[in-house]
Amino acid sequence: ELGTRAENLHKFLYEWTAGPFAARLRAGAGVPDQARMFRLYPGDVVLLDEAGMAGTFLLDTLVSLAAARGAVVRLLGDDRQLPSVEGGGALRLVAAQPGTPHLSELYRFRDPAEATATLQIRAGDSAAVDWYHASGRVRSGSREAMAAAAYAGWKDDMLAGKVTLMAAAGNADVTELSAQARADRVLAGQVEADGVRLHDGNLAEIGRASCRERV
Repeated sequence: ELGTRAENLHKFLYEWTAGPFAARLRAGAGVPDQARMFRLYPGDVVLLDEAGMAGTFLLDTLVSLAAARGAVVRLLGDDRQLPSVEGGGALRLVAAQPGTPHLSELYRFRDPAEATATLQIRAGDSAAVDWYHASGRVRSGSREAMAAAAYAGWKDDMLAGKVTLMAAAGNADVTELSAQARADRVLAGQVEADGVRLHDGNLAEIGRASCRERV
């Protein structure tokens, strides 16, 4: 939305510590155009989105790099978001400090009741579960039945030309669903029949992703 290129935190720090950009800086060489976004100048503002997912040591490295060159870092994110494995709660510490700006209105949902329910879930208020049940958002069944229903919904969306995604809780489910999805995408002419064999036995070919693991 800012109309500028962005990179993730790991890529940025890699370029500053071990990548080609860092090597050129150490050698006093010029920086190619594609690497100029990694430069830090006095007065620059580094915006780090989804900061609640960032590792504390990585944040410390970023802030140190920026401060040494007269730049500043601004963290954007939700301190109550489920963190990544390496996340250490740095954003929560910042959020608890007096004067930290917080968004006060939610614009993501058309239904005000759903917006309220999401904020309740964020705060750990179990009363929001009633809204999800009443709105038909919670469905139950056997493992096999739910997997079949999820796949059927994905396939209908896929054949209708929609952008669709399945999420599964474990690698075994991901492998099985991906194989099934790949076969249907081949039949639909969306991906090539041949490909490169992956460690789980599936094939990767030119086309779209089918299933993503979520743990």
